Order: sequence, then C-alpha cells, then structure tokens
Amino acid sequence: MGSAAFIPVRLSDGLWVAETTEQENMGRTLEMFEKPRKPRQWLMHVSDGGGDGPDDVWVRFQCQRCELETEWMKARTVTEAKRGIPCPTCNATHNAMYTTSDQ
Repeated sequence: MGSAAFIPVRLSDGLWVAETTEQENMGRTLEMFEKPRKPRQWLMHVSDGGGDGPDDVWVRFQCQRCELETEWMKARTVTEAKRGIPCPTCNATHNAMYTTSDQ
C-alpha cells in the first residue's frame, strides 16, 4: 500500500546499504535548491481608523507585542491597512538577535 521496500545492496567494500531509486535522488536534489524562508516580521495592526470614503482612510497602528502605537496615518485603502505594517521596534530587536555577522 505505498510502503517502500528495503532492498539491500552490497557494495564492493562489503557494506550493505539501501538502494535508492531515481525518484528519491530527484527529491533530494530539489531539497538542495529550495529558496530560504524570509525572516519572520512582527506586524502592527489597526487599533483605530476612520475616514470619509474609500480614498480617505486614516488609521492608527499598534503592535500587540511591544505596545508601540503610531500617530494617525493615511492609508491608500482599508484592505491595505488591515494587512498591517512591520513594527520597527520588534523587527529591529528580532533581526539583531537572530542575525549573525561574519566579520
């Protein structure tokens, strides 16, 4: 039922190893070329908002992690505002902790 069978193969030096199929080798090759993930970003989300229509959107953002709150900012759309913006405080701290310098 889809379980791989162990097929031992004897090498010239007397060791026994599992035979790998071409499909398994291809999977390993693709793993080597995967793109690295982007570092995590902490986002600030809308804490208050208002305006007079779709072209006049004013919002305040607040970070739930560090409690930083922005002044009133103009956003292009409500949808863009709801996506959030990167928190400058948390991302500076987070990236500094997990970034290594080779110098």
